[in-house]
Amino acid sequence: MRRFTMLLTLLGLCAGCASVRSPEDAVARVGPQALTRDVVATQQSVIDASLKSGTPMKGDALIEEEHWAPSIRKMNPEYVHSDGMNIAIVLNTSPREESGVYVAHPFTSSGFNAHQDDEVNVWTGALIANGIYSFTRKGTHKAIDSYEE
Repeated sequence: MRRFTMLLTLLGLCAGCASVRSPEDAVARVGPQALTRDVVATQQSVIDASLKSGTPMKGDALIEEEHWAPSIRKMNPEYVHSDGMNIAIVLNTSPREESGVYVAHPFTSSGFNAHQDDEVNVWTGALIANGIYSFTRKGTHKAIDSYEE
């Protein structure tokens, strides 16, 4: 009986850990170079679709799954959105907060900067690898709000 109780306790602890995914583990799983390469490919796919449809790109928009490159898919994100030419790969969400991996486009961005978009959106982050950051965005998010509708 004691072993059974210990097993249930361990399973419960593991289940609780799986609910929040670590950006560092996600990047390690796919590799930082592959991720950076795939962010460029994902953004190019979005640009190509935008040019083909004649619909202008938005600086802060959801990126449809059909555009995700392989390493982004391997992370199994809840969703992905752009931040200018950079990409936020959202691994965890809660009401009015998202967190995950932020990848700065290697050719067009100076990197991630903690900042406040407006009176309610606050970005914070930490460097994982060159041009790759863990991030948390607190506040009301346009992409989240439109995604939930």
